[in-house]
Amino acid sequence: MDGLELTLRLVGGVLLILANGFFVAIEFALTRVRQYPESEFDVPGLRRAWAMTQDLEIYLTSCQVGISATSIAVGIVAEPALTSLIDPVFERTLLTSIGAGGILAFVIINLLHLTHGEQTPTYLGVERTKFVARYGAT
Repeated sequence: MDGLELTLRLVGGVLLILANGFFVAIEFALTRVRQYPESEFDVPGLRRAWAMTQDLEIYLTSCQVGISATSIAVGIVAEPALTSLIDPVFERTLLTSIGAGGILAFVIINLLHLTHGEQTPTYLGVERTKFVARYGAT
């Protein structure tokens, strides 16, 4: 894998994790909007977020499709690039035969995805509902 492809794959992986986080944050924010009185959403930027809860199923389904697509794409795009970076470390060891670079890349990608693509956005969607809903509704 040449340097350009490696860079594009790693940058693409980061962007996909961020996109995944966007969908997760919006999903959780939309499910919490109705816990507030409607009067708190009677300001520009938040009216649409309140209106989106009328068709909540379609928006949540869209978020789930986005989450699934970006999660799968992260593995397809970023894992091979990270593996090619890690493999030389194990080049002269017995660990090369079992694919230690690929296993380690898989673990790293999943940990990054879990923390930055799932847990942090979940917190934002739940604890900063109006902030996230405002930006997700635009």
